[in-house]
Amino acid sequence: MSSGYHTSWKVPPEHREDPAYRAAGRRMDFAQAVYDRRSRSAGAARNSHVASA
Repeated sequence: MSSGYHTSWKVPPEHREDPAYRAAGRRMDFAQAVYDRRSRSAGAARNSHVASA
């Protein structure tokens, strides 16, 4: 079996300071928060019948 080959890319500091890069990061953080909240509430809704039994 062959080993995998993975590359990594380091974000240059000047890109981190770019307003568009920072805005994209905020949008990704928001999207992750929405996903986490929906995933948590969906799990609670699925298991709500267990608590009432």
